Amino acid sequence: MVRKVDRASRKDGPGDDVAEVIRHNRNGGAMHNYELVEGPMLRNLKGFLKGFPREGKPPVLNGHQIAIFGDRAAELFTGSVLRRVGPPAS
Repeated sequence: MVRKVDRASRKDGPGDDVAEVIRHNRNGGAMHNYELVEGPMLRNLKGFLKGFPREGKPPVLNGHQIAIFGDRAAELFTGSVLRRVGPPAS
């Protein structure tokens, strides 16, 4: 069975949009209302947050990450894992 997560955001990178979302969230910006966000990982957090583009370093983005914020998305993710690999060993 496939179920839809109501509010999801996917950020493809590298790009200015991804960098601005990361900067906004890491600097204490207002929280979004997505249940799930996926996109590339920021590999140089300290250098990037120093104030790019003025004095900081440009973002280094690679890999892939999923951040789960809503209960419904968490339940769907957990259910999917349990169906594939089974319950944890006791």
